[in-house]
Amino acid sequence: MESSSSQTAEKPPKKGRTQYDKVGKYEYILDKFDTLNKELKRIKVFMRYLGRGLEHSLVFEPEYIQDIACRDEVDRQILWELRGAGEYGMLPRDIASRLGDRRFTRFYVTARLMQMNKKLDAVLGQRVAEKRGKNWALTNFMHDSWDSTKEELAE
Repeated sequence: MESSSSQTAEKPPKKGRTQYDKVGKYEYILDKFDTLNKELKRIKVFMRYLGRGLEHSLVFEPEYIQDIACRDEVDRQILWELRGAGEYGMLPRDIASRLGDRRFTRFYVTARLMQMNKKLDAVLGQRVAEKRGKNWALTNFMHDSWDSTKEELAE
């Protein structure tokens, strides 16, 4: 009996392996990246809630909004046409015809508007344009941002 107890006492302590060694370098880095990405998404959601709460006190310049939502001059031109369209908006085919290039179809205009909505929603939680029947019109947020700068310039 003594021999068995002496054998257990002589065993060296186990070395614990790190997670890096257990799952491998690539998997470990991917797991770290995923956890950091999830944390960043939670922070973005929190910031969006903060922005929603302060929505009425924040004033955004139209240039800032255009920098976020628009990728080129075509997007800026689409927004300019919608701005002049008024409360009821315009049909995408009318916007496409006013752009002047035959490659711009109503589908192209609609796709561009949806991309602008997606970009602005990701950053500010707002939309650039919305459907009103078959027409596209600027949202109240966009009207307010353009109107607020006019009032500030008048003062």
